[in-house]
Amino acid sequence: MNKGNKSDAFVSSFFNNVQHIPVSRTKNEFPFCIDNFAELSAEAVYVIDFAKRNFFYVGNHDLFLCGNSKDEVLSMGYDHYKMAIHKDDLPVLIDIHKAILRRLRTIKAAEEINYFSFNIGIKNENEYIMAYHKLKPIFVAGKIRYGVCMLSCTSDTKPGNLRAYLKNNNDYEEYMQESELWQKRKIVKLSSREKKILKLAIQGKKGVIIADSVGLTHQALRSALSSIYKKLNVRSLIQVVTLALNHRIIYH
Repeated sequence: MNKGNKSDAFVSSFFNNVQHIPVSRTKNEFPFCIDNFAELSAEAVYVIDFAKRNFFYVGNHDLFLCGNSKDEVLSMGYDHYKMAIHKDDLPVLIDIHKAILRRLRTIKAAEEINYFSFNIGIKNENEYIMAYHKLKPIFVAGKIRYGVCMLSCTSDTKPGNLRAYLKNNNDYEEYMQESELWQKRKIVKLSSREKKILKLAIQGKKGVIIADSVGLTHQALRSALSSIYKKLNVRSLIQVVTLALNHRIIYH
């Protein structure tokens, strides 16, 4: 059997005893796929239609719905932000959207930027919490059309902090609001041991178990964590875990 036949046999093994699957070519597959993905995600998912200046899709997650239904949010459009976003953060959000669109007009290729990230205070029941946004730009016919957004809670306390993460996984750009310029930064690299420590922390392992797993004393583990905090400019384990998950630094 040649290599091609082996590959075909391997692929076919996934579909044993599965009935014929029809191939659909409808234009409704995009929202259908987004809807199913959103149901699996722990983060709130919504899609901005920049051309129509409205929401293309809103997932069923109260972190973004803020007590409204999906249909109500879709009907309100951008007016939903007035109700959901802290009043002091609304000007920040407007500036962020403007900065993102300006940056997207300057890129040489649609593949240059992976996603943008920023923080905004959002209403949660009777209080406001800081939420971390990721916005992935989607281009149609060479022009920006959609922004696929994912929203989660963060331990950060300040709004803004707009960044553009590049496809090369080594660099990001930080937006300097006062000068309205983007400054390139290097993504912090962690050692193999530091990555293992964070992976174990994300799994909920306790300090003693983490120390034994990486071959450190408890005191040496504390020193290692202090080094990680300094590298990533954070002050606590929950902050570093949030940063590691949001920016996938443990996989770089």
